[in-house]
Amino acid sequence: MYPGSWNATVVKQDGGLVLLESPLSGTYMAGVIDKAKRQNPDPSLKAVLSTSDSWPHVGGVRQVVALGLPVYILDLNKLLLERLVASPRHLLPDLLAQLPRHPAWRISDTLALNADGSLYAPELMREVMDAVKREHLEVTTVFAMHQEPVAWAQLTALVERALN
Repeated sequence: MYPGSWNATVVKQDGGLVLLESPLSGTYMAGVIDKAKRQNPDPSLKAVLSTSDSWPHVGGVRQVVALGLPVYILDLNKLLLERLVASPRHLLPDLLAQLPRHPAWRISDTLALNADGSLYAPELMREVMDAVKREHLEVTTVFAMHQEPVAWAQLTALVERALN
C-alpha cells in the first residue's frame, strides 16, 4: 500500500500485479507503477481496480488505459470515465494522447465504512461477497482507497447485520 490522502495499492497475484486505484494523475500513477515494478520480481501488470467517480480518485485512469491495462470500474462510473478517456489533451498531451487506446472496462464493486463502523453501502459489499463465493476465493482482509484493511469476517458480519 502506498498510503496518502488517496491510497494506491499494488496486489501481488500469480502472474503479475493488480493496481488498486489509480488516483491523482498520470504522473502519480507512473511513479506507483515504477516503484511496484522495482519492488516485485514479476513486475508484469495485469489490471487496475478503480472504485470511485471523484476526480482525485480517477486522475490516473488515462495513464493505465494508455498502458493497455483492463480497468475494473463501477457500472455507474462508466459514462464519466468514458468521457475522461475520450477528452483531448492538445496543450499538454499525456501518455494516452500520445498513445491512443480504447479502454478495456470491466464492471466491479466497492467498499466503504462510515465513521461509526457501519457499511456505507452494504448492498455493494453484498455483491462483493457474492463474487467471492462465486469465484471460490479465500479472503482474509479487505481494503479500499480511503479504507484501512478490515478483516473479511468483520465485513461479512456488518453486511448480514445491515441487510437482515
